[in-house]
Amino acid sequence: MDHIASLPIFVDDLFGELTEPIRIHATKEVVDLLERDVFNDNVYPRFAELRNQHGAVMQYMPFNVGEEFSVGHLRATAVKVNHIVPTIGLVLTDGKSTVAFSSDTAATDEFWTLINKAPQLDALFIEASFPNSMDELAKASKHLTPQTMAEELKKLSHNGIDILAVHLKPAYRTTLVDEIQALGIKGLSVMEAGRIYEW
Repeated sequence: MDHIASLPIFVDDLFGELTEPIRIHATKEVVDLLERDVFNDNVYPRFAELRNQHGAVMQYMPFNVGEEFSVGHLRATAVKVNHIVPTIGLVLTDGKSTVAFSSDTAATDEFWTLINKAPQLDALFIEASFPNSMDELAKASKHLTPQTMAEELKKLSHNGIDILAVHLKPAYRTTLVDEIQALGIKGLSVMEAGRIYEW
């Protein structure tokens, strides 16, 4: 459920107030899964087929992996990453700044190929979910530990960028922060909730 956050509740709560549809940018594969498993008239209504007094309340915006697409003022390119469910990493740019987001992933190569091709990269968000002592669980659930994250970062060819560790499991946060800091990787820090980051 963390992959779709509170999306169904969000649409449900705002249903009567929406003056334009909530746009869901996703691969066709993910759209099909959402329709099959979530918005299926059993768990939640098929909101993409419903309207309020202003019109449609939810709209799917499918995109293709490897092809640039727009989300508002941003241009994005998606690439498949290695997780237990269909998951993508993203490179996003507004034309001035460019950031990459690994999403939930285990060891992967296509993501690094994509971001290393970017002429400019200002920041990288990369997951580190479990402490090093839980390597077996991390492998089974296709997540990274600080040590495997460090191995992945060796594939990065951009230098001098901000690298932000995200998706730290709350129960292990203190240990994860210590293990990430102990890596001594230049530019690497743990992302802080509530802080505004600008590039």
